Amino acid sequence: MKKTILIFSLLICISCSSRGKWQYDHMKASEPSFRSAKLSYTKNFATSFNLEFLRIQNTIYSYLVLYSPKSTCKKEETSIFVSIDNVEYEKKGKGNKRITLDQETTELLINALKNNKKITIECHGDEIVLEPSNFSQSFEYFLHDGSTTEKIMDYFF
Repeated sequence: MKKTILIFSLLICISCSSRGKWQYDHMKASEPSFRSAKLSYTKNFATSFNLEFLRIQNTIYSYLVLYSPKSTCKKEETSIFVSIDNVEYEKKGKGNKRITLDQETTELLINALKNNKKITIECHGDEIVLEPSNFSQSFEYFLHDGSTTEKIMDYFF
């Protein structure tokens, strides 16, 4: 019985402390105008929000998707604090449970991650640390619809 409890406790600790990962998904369609792709960062069940990039045709949008009930925001504009290499930026996002980030913030996040920089995002008193590992490869799938070799766009570089 003690071994079972010890193993179960160890598994919970490992799952809670696991590093986040980038997950890619896309929607294929015969018409290019209906194709889309999503790249999201997920950490674990204890995270109160995640970062998500959405590509529709040649435009990339970014969102913070909030899961915690305490994260509900009644305001139109939300303050978001981004930290990259000990430099802090205060950004604004729009929305409630799915906060839309502006194009400038989207570019800042993508460029930092492509340059292997760890990012900390704080929103409503909660924070998430984005690990850049595997971002570049995942981002390439995101830009190329996962399987095609044709480059959709040369985003930022």
